Amino acid sequence: GKGGAKGGGGGGGSAAAAVTSTPSKAEDDGNWRKAAAEEKAKNEQQQQQQAVEGKRSNNSGGRGEGSKEPPVNTLQKTENPYRPGMKKERSAELKSTALSHLNKIAPENLVTIAARVLEMDVRTADDLEVIIHVVMKKALAEEHYSETYSDLVYKLQEGMPEFPA
Repeated sequence: GKGGAKGGGGGGGSAAAAVTSTPSKAEDDGNWRKAAAEEKAKNEQQQQQQAVEGKRSNNSGGRGEGSKEPPVNTLQKTENPYRPGMKKERSAELKSTALSHLNKIAPENLVTIAARVLEMDVRTADDLEVIIHVVMKKALAEEHYSETYSDLVYKLQEGMPEFPA
């Protein structure tokens, strides 16, 4: 019949037949893959065209031949730029080292991690405060290791230097 469900089946007036009664041309011809490939090619072509149009309208300082304006310097020099191998501030270095150790913490390696934290060069009360802050922040963030962090604090309390208040 005309527009009915494929594969026979009788009735012709069911709701399922009504849904499938208006197939697209691609489905009707059995060329849905071809139609999908054509649609994809069309979309890619439109994107390429938009990119070309965007380059034409945004001609401010590119290296293109039609550029009449000088290149615009968009990079800003900073007062304190990063340079590879540059020394970090002491507190940033302590924080980074402590986080590096604490990111590996587990109940099984608590003694090892505590020993590594105790080996850190804590010279002042400010250094100790940085380490305490990192440990507390990690303990609050990782509730599933709360007991492990409390054991760590106990071990660190025994070995860390004391500073007058």
